[in-house]
Amino acid sequence: MVTYYCPYCWETIPAGTRACPACGAPLEEDSRDIIAKYIAALSHPQAETRLRAAWILGQMRAARAIESLVEVVTARGYGDPYLLAAAAESLGQIGGDEAEKALVALSADSTASVVGRVAALRALECLWSKR
Repeated sequence: MVTYYCPYCWETIPAGTRACPACGAPLEEDSRDIIAKYIAALSHPQAETRLRAAWILGQMRAARAIESLVEVVTARGYGDPYLLAAAAESLGQIGGDEAEKALVALSADSTASVVGRVAALRALECLWSKR
């Protein structure tokens, strides 16, 4: 069985719905560009979708996603160490001062998951090797 979600508020919706019953968003026309859609997917209810979105944003080197990825890292992946690692790795691929600052803080946080801290160190290595 396929579950459908509103791409704006992430409420579960019936198949074929033209407007989200929860937020009223029109579902037939989603004019956001692909980066905006992936950024929005960082808060999707399904963990696999959040993880995939974080990874793809890094592959795309989507500088517009830095703020959202830093938020994921700052919130320590919202309790998901794999999302935290994916966001950290993507920040390493994208780069920038804000990304570097978030990665340094994560790598030094002894309360963060080991998976996240290792990802932050690898991401910093990636950033610093580009210099």
